[in-house]
Amino acid sequence: MRESLETWCLDVYLNQVLELVARLPVPRAYRFIATTGRLFRSRGVLKKAEANVRRAGICVTAEASSVIREYLRFETRYVLEDIWLRKNIARKIVAAFRPDDVAGLQQFLKQRNYIITLPHTACNTFIGLAHILAQVVVLGSVNPLKMELARPTPIQKTILGLYSRWLTQPEFVFVEDGSAFARCCQVLGAGKSLIILSDTPFHSEQNVCIDFLGRRTGVAAGVAVLAERCKVPILAVVPWAADCCQPYRLETRIIEASDIVSSMRKVFAFFETFIEQYPACWQGWMYWDLMDHEE
Repeated sequence: MRESLETWCLDVYLNQVLELVARLPVPRAYRFIATTGRLFRSRGVLKKAEANVRRAGICVTAEASSVIREYLRFETRYVLEDIWLRKNIARKIVAAFRPDDVAGLQQFLKQRNYIITLPHTACNTFIGLAHILAQVVVLGSVNPLKMELARPTPIQKTILGLYSRWLTQPEFVFVEDGSAFARCCQVLGAGKSLIILSDTPFHSEQNVCIDFLGRRTGVAAGVAVLAERCKVPILAVVPWAADCCQPYRLETRIIEASDIVSSMRKVFAFFETFIEQYPACWQGWMYWDLMDHEE
């Protein structure tokens, strides 16, 4: 009974209350999130995420709980920003980021196209920003609208709502549809930038092994393979914020061309630096144990 009530409250909060909050000016909306963003989640649901934070060894046990509490505020912020994306409120999407970092990204994207890779930190909001600034295509693994969800969770409902209006702008390529590699080559050949979330759990004999958060981890090498095949540079990006009320900063780095394994190691080493400094921003704590670890 308690679990059902909690789910109902979270559903109302995420899918009704935040719709109203999304009308507020950006700073006021974020202040509301800071106060209410971690409500209506039971500790049981978050045990795995907290265990993952502890296992990564980036903080002591007591601090792991604090990281997850702040993570919930960021998760709620991401839902809020998904509403702006769904409604195509460009001024609020841009306002989610620090202005000089937006200008810097725009300067990068004016120069040429890139394979842009980022972790799951404000990734949807970043995709929305990149789409405002340049021609971009997103590579995804699975189309959420094709997932058979008999009883979607409150969070899944927000994702389905976003993708139901979002799939045409920006353009998406999904691995599950087949011929994804060829289509990505066409995108890059046409001078568009391609966005790939490299920290998505993916199990394949073709994965390359890298060190990530203290564990040997197999990751898909598509970013590096496409860069080598299409002669397009890799632009690694990490959006982060010190707390859920602050505009996102954008850390960027051109990954120097090298062999495929070395390129992926450089990408994840760059990600890891900011995940360790700002762990609450990273959604990966909910699935880190599902990544292709050697142990």
